[in-house]
Amino acid sequence: MKKLIFIFSLYVSITSISFSQTYKPFSVDLGLGLGIPSDNAFDIGLLMFLEPSYKFTDQIEGSLKLEYGAFGGSDNYSNNISVAGLGSYLVGGKYYFNHNDVRFFGGLGLGVYQLGSFTYRDGANNEYDGEYGGKFGFAPELEF
Repeated sequence: MKKLIFIFSLYVSITSISFSQTYKPFSVDLGLGLGIPSDNAFDIGLLMFLEPSYKFTDQIEGSLKLEYGAFGGSDNYSNNISVAGLGSYLVGGKYYFNHNDVRFFGGLGLGVYQLGSFTYRDGANNEYDGEYGGKFGFAPELEF
């Protein structure tokens, strides 16, 4: 059930259909989403993205997409607290397949994905640890 809710909220936050009659060269997409991770250390998360874009032609668009997410959770039995944050910075492009009122497109984004996490363990030594890393990646996109 958690995976189904996560996939649905991710789909709703990322997918949008344009019903506009006129196409302006500059646009900004903004979205929010709710994340429910499959890892038991985290309870819930908040996702958001900002994507300013420029249409070079009526069918070709370039964009810079900034995505951020924060997840948190706690274990009531051992008083452990876990927090994770993720971010991605992508340069992308979209190709619109038609000129109708509802426009279908395909796209690709290339960029850096970063993830950091912190865990605090309430015990005899009050231990904590953290990790941080980043990787290059891509994000294909297809909308019907």
